[in-house]
Amino acid sequence: MKVQVEVISDTVCPWCYVGKRRLEKAMKKMPDSVSFEVKWKPFLLNPDAPKRINKFEAYCRKFGESRVKAMMPAMKEAGRADGIEFSFGGDTGNTVNSHRLIEYADRFGKQDQVVETLFRYYFEEEKNMGEEDVLLAAAKEAGLDVEETKKFLESEELVAEVRKEASVNSRKAMGGVPHFLINGRYQLHGAQDVDTFVELFETVTKTSQL
Repeated sequence: MKVQVEVISDTVCPWCYVGKRRLEKAMKKMPDSVSFEVKWKPFLLNPDAPKRINKFEAYCRKFGESRVKAMMPAMKEAGRADGIEFSFGGDTGNTVNSHRLIEYADRFGKQDQVVETLFRYYFEEEKNMGEEDVLLAAAKEAGLDVEETKKFLESEELVAEVRKEASVNSRKAMGGVPHFLINGRYQLHGAQDVDTFVELFETVTKTSQL
């Protein structure tokens, strides 16, 4: 049977990257008779973010410097447990175009590859989601046509749609991400541990067989 997973996330959300890793581990634990279709949906942690701002400065503005300095070591430790080497240097920026790219990639069956690359670029290679060159590099790595992707990003296509969907998703996700919707019915909030995902997947498959 096929299990559909909708993930509401932002490309600059560290727990979304961790959540992706844990989701993948859980899916691998399921029997071969269970297949998965994962779709990534937009969420904007900071809808009005500029194109570029120092990452540490942005974190301090939002959480306060003392809290940020306490959070970073804990976040790095959590990341290493799931094979992620978090690095919090560099700049951050508005993520609307990164979500447009993710939506665009879905047309070619490349959504997950783009999401994976964007997370790695931002959290491990200190690249800025607000820069077109970074997005085009992710598109190229995922096997998308770079020139066509460039034309798309330089247009206004999906700008309004992404912002509107992100606003709707903010309510769905109760204001925080990652948020997982399984088969349109079951929900998990936050970067749950692998066993929690597996338990829910087992419930879903058993229920579908009744």
